[in-house]
Amino acid sequence: MKCLLAMGNELRGDDGVGIFIGRALENKGFKVIFAYASPENVLTELKGFEQIIIVDAAHFNKDVPFLISKELDFSNYSHKIGLKTIQKFVDSNFLFFGVKTYKRVFDTKISEKALENARKTIKVIEMCMAVPGIIKDFEKKVIEINGKDKKAKFAVPNLKEGDFVLVHASVVIEKLSKEEYDDLVKGALCFS
Repeated sequence: MKCLLAMGNELRGDDGVGIFIGRALENKGFKVIFAYASPENVLTELKGFEQIIIVDAAHFNKDVPFLISKELDFSNYSHKIGLKTIQKFVDSNFLFFGVKTYKRVFDTKISEKALENARKTIKVIEMCMAVPGIIKDFEKKVIEINGKDKKAKFAVPNLKEGDFVLVHASVVIEKLSKEEYDDLVKGALCFS
């Protein structure tokens, strides 16, 4: 089983992107644990998960919306020592998403550029926790996932046979465009 560990400080502008992402994914039915600025405070909640996907603000120079790493060694990441210790304690695989931020000022909102990066990150994290599929038989609720037929429930209205969808825990949670589906299938970057 997987969970998302949402980190950040909502009172410091862009530093709240991890919490923003956590709330968005929690609303879609994903298991999210909110650590805010203190991941050591949620140790008992983290025990027992096969993989923990961590999302937090990060500062880096590359012109990309986020960086993904299995290593917890970002040089500009303030929680890195704590996360390595936590990883040993909970004995889980970690996958870290560092979302590019621009403005970490006390008592400000998340900037539009950071929100855009957060939305792109949400799509990729959904792929890590969910799988893309194609509706094969609408009446019988059959989805083709990785070449295999699976039964699913539909939590999205106005679907039809041939639609591209995102499936989590046997529930269709989102309709995808053909381009989004192709990108997610090609990317498959979270499966090991």
